[in-house]
Amino acid sequence: MKKKYFYALTGVAMLLLIMLIPTGCGSSEEKNKQEILVYCGAGLKGPAEEISAVFQENTGIQVIYNFANAAQLNSQILLAQKGDVYIPGDVQELEPLKDKGLIEYEKNIVYHVPVLAVEKGNPKEICTLEDLARPGVKIALADAKVSPLGKLSESLFREYHILEEVSENVVVGGTAPSELIIFLSTQQVDATIVWKENYRGFEDKIELIHLDELEDYIKTVPVAVLSCSTETKAAEKFADFMFSPQAGQVWEKWGYEVL
Repeated sequence: MKKKYFYALTGVAMLLLIMLIPTGCGSSEEKNKQEILVYCGAGLKGPAEEISAVFQENTGIQVIYNFANAAQLNSQILLAQKGDVYIPGDVQELEPLKDKGLIEYEKNIVYHVPVLAVEKGNPKEICTLEDLARPGVKIALADAKVSPLGKLSESLFREYHILEEVSENVVVGGTAPSELIIFLSTQQVDATIVWKENYRGFEDKIELIHLDELEDYIKTVPVAVLSCSTETKAAEKFADFMFSPQAGQVWEKWGYEVL
């Protein structure tokens, strides 16, 4: 009886041991699985996610995004010094990281074109930059402390000496252009400055006003591989894919101008 009991326990123990041993196939898949961490401007989320889905399907490399405004992303990268790729809304946002030697490789991919957006039909007859300084005009602007678009807007109004007057007309702000579009499309404000691509999907609620002054404020969106990357080859492959013909079609679909 004791002998049979011993054999029974031994059989159970062996079965448990076999179950705990990982199969060769599963172990190999886990080892070969690659992931890259990409810091990306919140305003670029739509096309970035669509492009990474195609990239992942083609390569098997998983892309994990961290979306936020440029100020937040720069702080996170400088503090943690972890991650693989950075895609800010303006190439100038790379400068603080270059100063710390954190940029290994960079490439410009698309233009960020700023535009003046108003309510459909333009009931307030806002046709010039100076019209934004008129008393009674309600404006939404991005925060200059954290957003490339906000910095651009502030510089623009300062250059044309209407910053103080326009600031008095700002009734609401935001950190992402998508927030500004919502404020305008729901008639909470009369005008805002956003990126051209933010107009997509709101054609029935807003319209764009051409301003010559904004042509000097077109920004360039880069993709950069971080020197702290632990997956350099995968990161470079992703960065190169960002300005491939496949990615270019996605950028253009979302309203960007490909370089």
